[in-house]
Amino acid sequence: KKGKYVRTYLKTTYKFDERFQTIFPRMWSPGEGHEEEYKKWANITGSPERVTNQNGEQEIRNVPTFTENLRFFVSYQLGFMYWRYFMWNFVGRQDDVQSSGGLTNGNWISGIKPIDAMFLGNQDHLTPEQLNRIGRNRYFFLPLILGLLGLGYQYIRDKRNLIVVSLLFVLTGIAIVVYLNQYPLQPRERDYAFAGSFYAFAI
Repeated sequence: KKGKYVRTYLKTTYKFDERFQTIFPRMWSPGEGHEEEYKKWANITGSPERVTNQNGEQEIRNVPTFTENLRFFVSYQLGFMYWRYFMWNFVGRQDDVQSSGGLTNGNWISGIKPIDAMFLGNQDHLTPEQLNRIGRNRYFFLPLILGLLGLGYQYIRDKRNLIVVSLLFVLTGIAIVVYLNQYPLQPRERDYAFAGSFYAFAI
């Protein structure tokens, strides 16, 4: 009515305590169940810090260290949320059931019994339902071996294009892992996010 804009919303920003900050932070989500998952994947013991809680009382909290953040990055964000998907495509896939880190669903599998037993336990007593799932694929490492042979061949014949393809592989794979900084208990499998990286390896 008065011809003026009225601010109806104030954008809030977080101000973090410097004691809780670290280089390359990987654990950040306060979502339900996430704290326990962080502890599981990073084996957190933390560094004790005295803080004042919401009730004004003093208490000790264990703050994840840089090493523990890095451990979560390697074990969950890289290992579970990237390399597992990579292995699905070039080694084999256990099934098409979403996994949260257990041995029975969503892992990579090669079809070579001694190797699979090392990572997933004895595979001789699976039920017919588990063995006949449509998403169960075993490639016996053959696509991975062919890709590595191609990598060696390109290194010998065309180093310049090898650098280009390698950059494509990293920037559409590991770099995305770093950028997304994924929290645990994702609502679905995220292999589609790294399709470009898998295409690059296939080249």
